[in-house]
Amino acid sequence: MRWGVTRKKSVLWKTLVGVGTAAVSGILGGTGICQAANPFADVPEGHWSYPAVEQLWREGCLKGYPDGLFKGRKTVTRYELAQLIARAMSQGKIQAAHPLVQEYREELDGLGLRLARMEQREDQVQITGNIQFSYRQLSGKAFRKDDCENTLNDLRSRLFITGNIQPDWTYQVMLENNQYFKGKNESGDSDVDAQRLHLDGRLGAAELTAGRYEQVIAKGNFYDDNVDGIQLRWNGEESTLQLSGGKVANLSSFGWNPQPAIADTFFSVEASQKWNDIRFSAGYSHINNVRIEGGLQGNTQVLTAGVGYQQGKWQAQGIFLHGKNQYVEHRGANQNGYVLNLIYGNFAEQQQGTWNLYGAWYDQPAPTVLSHTMNGQYRIDPLHGFRGYMLGGILAIEKNIYGILEYYDLKGEKNHKNGRTLWTEIDFDF
Repeated sequence: MRWGVTRKKSVLWKTLVGVGTAAVSGILGGTGICQAANPFADVPEGHWSYPAVEQLWREGCLKGYPDGLFKGRKTVTRYELAQLIARAMSQGKIQAAHPLVQEYREELDGLGLRLARMEQREDQVQITGNIQFSYRQLSGKAFRKDDCENTLNDLRSRLFITGNIQPDWTYQVMLENNQYFKGKNESGDSDVDAQRLHLDGRLGAAELTAGRYEQVIAKGNFYDDNVDGIQLRWNGEESTLQLSGGKVANLSSFGWNPQPAIADTFFSVEASQKWNDIRFSAGYSHINNVRIEGGLQGNTQVLTAGVGYQQGKWQAQGIFLHGKNQYVEHRGANQNGYVLNLIYGNFAEQQQGTWNLYGAWYDQPAPTVLSHTMNGQYRIDPLHGFRGYMLGGILAIEKNIYGILEYYDLKGEKNHKNGRTLWTEIDFDF
């Protein structure tokens, strides 16, 4: 039965004390660490209602009247009770699904509270993360005289904080810390850096991402790293279109690192169309002022065309890349390359025992590679490029715990030096 606007004097005591004791004591929880001073002069400590009234006041749900009195014998209105419920909701002490909230929905809306947003607030901020322990071992002529470590253990921790700003807009922050185990009694890298911060939402028919986010071009074979920019995506049932632009912000570009970024501004467009089980894709990217030590210099463009097929547990992908960079071309680099991928399995990180086996063949001249997604060391001939293969597998050990093993055998396009990488990692997602 719905209550009227006012009730007799018994309503206040029965509601505030009954609801306050049962709902607030049970729902709000706890009696506090210390006893607060008497909040209302007209409710002495010896009064039978004092414990419930005092707890409501201590929890911040009850403020009383401007003259500092509780006025427990005054007839209460539904709007006054709605204020108490609203304060409890604002503190997260009572949730939008509670029967009291449903009973007073109209009054709460009248107070200017939008229950739809209150209901969203329960899931407004989500914290997820990934902890990855990896081991890398390098071998071959390409690594015998370089400065990098032939073996490296890395513990990488990432924390993702995602929240709602409006019903159609969210934000995400990614915090990252890396600890490298080099056997030199180092204390580790104590910095935790906000490496990504972006907004995601809808702009008309398009999905928009703006800020520092991860940009993937040509399925990561040309570029997979952070950028400061804007990305628009149109997703249909069978077709997609993606426009991106901004400034490259890869790991070497952060303020605490004196090294410059590997490039400056960029623009990229990629589109795909699916027919039956086959998806075709094409793209164009232009990146200004590239600076790779011993490799790409100046402006770089890359054209891509790809095809992918999936049937059951099988996936096959191929992508053709045509790159242009005058600096390396004048030094003998080719322009055309390709990557072939084959995957078999049904890996799902939340399902224990699922797995994938996969492999790839790379033939990528220098103009077609800027920041590759692979775990292998590919800059063994930075002026000309590389070719070779990769074999790997992934296994879900437990729910959200999985291991990866990959082996790369690559060779420089012109210097013909072999560079082999054994990569292993174990991930914990939460």
